[in-house]
Amino acid sequence: REDEAAPLVIASDDEIAEIDDVKDDEAVGIRHTDSRRTFDNEIEEVEHKFDDFEFPESTFTFLCAEPILSIPFAVGCVTYAMSLTCLVLALKNELDNGTDDNPYGIAEVTRNVRATQFLGIIIGVLMDDEIPTGLELIGKALEQKKDSDKHFPTHRIFFSSLLRISIGAMFLTCLFFVVIQESNVLDIFF
Repeated sequence: REDEAAPLVIASDDEIAEIDDVKDDEAVGIRHTDSRRTFDNEIEEVEHKFDDFEFPESTFTFLCAEPILSIPFAVGCVTYAMSLTCLVLALKNELDNGTDDNPYGIAEVTRNVRATQFLGIIIGVLMDDEIPTGLELIGKALEQKKDSDKHFPTHRIFFSSLLRISIGAMFLTCLFFVVIQESNVLDIFF
């Protein structure tokens, strides 16, 4: 019968080829959108969703995320004060080891011990995470401000990050003086 062989819809060869291309794309998982701009917007939304602002688990986070008149905020302030006090006392103790001829108390040591001192300083710098974390949080706060997302106040993030960076800097300063004053290799690492 000729009626059965006739197409239900009359289409040109170009339209049939386009339909075949769409079927092939769907078979491999490619979907066409109305415009490329819609696809780019969807990707940006997904990327933004995965770039949400996350704070590290630390008492410095209390200074950003908690109300000023709260117990967690007070705990963050007390922790900072105690850490800074301990580091200042340690630094004062190390600086007291100096003499008139050697004000920083730099130990006269062999080359092997001097190399170990440098290695100890490098390891200490690499192991300290307060400064990089503080700088990363400042960068994320600026990005958040640029994107007009108002999850956390930027000035509180800056305040917390600067306190974190100050603790890291004081730690590295103390580490430097402890390491350069040691004359025994084992005392440098323990």
